[in-house]
Amino acid sequence: MKKHFWPLLLTLGLTLWLTFSLLRPGWFDSHDGIYHIRRVGEMTEMLKLGYFPVRWGLFLDNSYGTPIFNYVYPGPYYLASFLKLITPLGVPTILKLLAIGSLGGGALAWYVFFQKKSRLAGVIAATLYLTTPYQLVNLFVRFSLGEIMVLGILPWVLVMYQYLAKQGRLLWYAPLPLFAALISHNFLGLLGMGVILLYSLFYLPNFRLLLKTTLLSLLLASFFLVPMLLERSLVLSGVAQDYSFHFFDHFVMPFQLLYSRWDYWYSMPGIVNDGMTFQLGFASLSTVLLALILFLRHRSRSLAILFLLYLATIFLMLPMTRFVWNHVPILQVMQFPWRLLGIAAFVTPLFLLHLKPTPILLFLVLFLGLINTRNYRSPRKFWDSTEFATEYALIKDKTATSLRQELVPRWAVDERWQNVLVSSDQVAIELDSASTQGKIIFSTVATGTESATVHKNFFPSWRGAVNGQKLILSPSVDGAISVPLSPGAHTYTIKLGSTLIELLANGLSLLTLLYLIMLKFRYVR
Repeated sequence: MKKHFWPLLLTLGLTLWLTFSLLRPGWFDSHDGIYHIRRVGEMTEMLKLGYFPVRWGLFLDNSYGTPIFNYVYPGPYYLASFLKLITPLGVPTILKLLAIGSLGGGALAWYVFFQKKSRLAGVIAATLYLTTPYQLVNLFVRFSLGEIMVLGILPWVLVMYQYLAKQGRLLWYAPLPLFAALISHNFLGLLGMGVILLYSLFYLPNFRLLLKTTLLSLLLASFFLVPMLLERSLVLSGVAQDYSFHFFDHFVMPFQLLYSRWDYWYSMPGIVNDGMTFQLGFASLSTVLLALILFLRHRSRSLAILFLLYLATIFLMLPMTRFVWNHVPILQVMQFPWRLLGIAAFVTPLFLLHLKPTPILLFLVLFLGLINTRNYRSPRKFWDSTEFATEYALIKDKTATSLRQELVPRWAVDERWQNVLVSSDQVAIELDSASTQGKIIFSTVATGTESATVHKNFFPSWRGAVNGQKLILSPSVDGAISVPLSPGAHTYTIKLGSTLIELLANGLSLLTLLYLIMLKFRYVR
């Protein structure tokens, strides 16, 4: 362990130097941070109510509810909610610790990945990872929790695949890092998986074993991935193919990748009004340039594959690839072509596989990285308690995302407000005191021509029963749940369940988990 002391100390010191400003109390102004706090709060409440896996935020959209965790990566929120339930820490503190831990953990993974080549290579890789400007954009400008965490997890997937290829047999825990990545970010988890498979094909033995591990990770994450893909048409953005932010407004010009000024505003159409940096980073560019010089001198098939992957990532961020985005709908869901900066940041350290690690290279990467990021290490502004309370109140009852139509069911076109769970213009409603946001119980006397409205957003996962018999529910005019009333005095129960797709997805994940448990005990001696 002593031989790793100084490399690890340097990695830890650089992580703390970059993130030290987050250690102060309170929360700060960012693009997404306040939404993450609200999502963790919603996830925590849903877990307390006994829902697992959590798919809905029943208190969102003015308490009409929305299936937010069907479409937004749930992994970070499960972890944050778990920490919230077992510790006295506040959600802002938990999120800051997760962000710092992800950044430092990713750097540590790169060190572990390369240290068998040499400890020096490991330190260089960790430094490259930490001083990529996009990492600090995600931390201090956007606070994109999912991207921060997935970029911290993907290097551990590489570590696992490297170890697994050497072992030559399937290990029960091998699918877990990729599983964590897949539920930590919708797009970068899947894109990172593709990069790792391509790397494995050309750099690692036992590719079929790694492919099987990847399949197990996908199956384990089915509870999230399958509804996310197959039930997209059940929300407004999916049925309208309108993802709020349009890819054609967010391409990057080549010179912006080389250098673009640091700011805390948003990505805007065009160039003049862009308010954030898209630079690849001086240290990263220098590393790629050195690898290119090496390639021109000594042609290498594996290095050529790495360059093709890197250049394809860069190419897809440029306006000239609009025709590709037009014809590949799955790319359009990503909204921002510059999100591929995360993949570029992940690929760049792999060039060190072909470069000779030297103290001069470490000094170059460290010097350029520190110079490049020295002024990027803090948020624009920390809020005082009054400012935070004001900002949180603005989004508390909304949909925990910037635009409502992204995640609400397709029947709920307009935003509504209602302070009762059930109402009817035709008959009196008696709400049972045992009712919750996810299980509404009420009684009424009807002639059989009336209906009641449950003020929750209609979705196929809601289930209805009258006196224990199945009841067919339908959307009301405004997208709430319309309940047909039977003749006579009856008790109705409307509760949140699962769609057939969600049940099948849960089953796939559960069966995969059972398989991994069996695999674990298979090797117990």
